[in-house]
Amino acid sequence: MNTHIRGGRWGVNSVTRLWSSVIFHAVNDLFSATDYQGARHEALSFLTDASGGWAESRNNACLLAGLDGDQLREYTIEILEGQRTLYTGAEQSAVRDPQHGQRLWNKKKELRRLAAIQRDGKSKGPRIVPKRIARIEGTSVLIETPWEGQSFCATLNSEFPKPLTSHGRAIWRACQPQGGMVNDYTPHTMQAFENWVSRTRCVVEYHDVFGNVVPSRFHDAYSFRLRHLGPDA
Repeated sequence: MNTHIRGGRWGVNSVTRLWSSVIFHAVNDLFSATDYQGARHEALSFLTDASGGWAESRNNACLLAGLDGDQLREYTIEILEGQRTLYTGAEQSAVRDPQHGQRLWNKKKELRRLAAIQRDGKSKGPRIVPKRIARIEGTSVLIETPWEGQSFCATLNSEFPKPLTSHGRAIWRACQPQGGMVNDYTPHTMQAFENWVSRTRCVVEYHDVFGNVVPSRFHDAYSFRLRHLGPDA
């Protein structure tokens, strides 16, 4: 069998490139800035649905592209959950951003949760965590006791990740009086931590070695704390 296009015939490599391009465009549609939200919705379903027509289409496309459909879904969800870094490449760094897809992913998860509540006739949502788990003193967020994984904190209006994950530990340190040390965590963990904070009513406050506030972890940051913006932020 030919492995290239010759005499107008399709070969193995050309078919592989074609379907690899289809998958590549789906990833671009999900994570790139676009005014056409329909493309992002379709890309999210194509890349993450566990069953149904979109899942079948993904698995067929991956088969023809020489990829593993389940692994593609797993990697995509890890990016959406902030557990894996999205590779952009120098030419794509200005347009690809995981947050483009994460906002839609979080909305879709919430809709599924509400649908499950309606279907089952009772709430299966995350447990409401008592305020002793996370309280506010001035603008400082404090956590007194470890939380249960995937539990909801009304004070921060957000779900906690599992406490044993790396960014879960970063959240714990950020909510202690002494704060956390930036160098104790990898850039990937700090990015996942910042992604979680962006969904709360909080900001990360970074300090240099002298205790002065700096704009971000990229400006000689030494430590970090979690600061609350207030109920109307």
